Amino acid sequence: MCSEPVLSTNVHIHHINPSLPITLVNRVTNLATVHFGCHKTVHSSMSFEHLGNKVSYLYQGYRQENADLQL
Repeated sequence: MCSEPVLSTNVHIHHINPSLPITLVNRVTNLATVHFGCHKTVHSSMSFEHLGNKVSYLYQGYRQENADLQL
């Protein structure tokens, strides 16, 4: 999501749609590789507007997908 390289020491996997059946939830098309900090931001109420338009758009998209699933 951000422009920093993801290293083995800070890699997290975000499930884009965590409500999929177990046979689909861990498919590559449903996974996003992110930093620990980025993953924490997606799942929190932390602000991300200071990161720029492109990154803000990505965060907002992941948050919206998770919010839609909780409705």
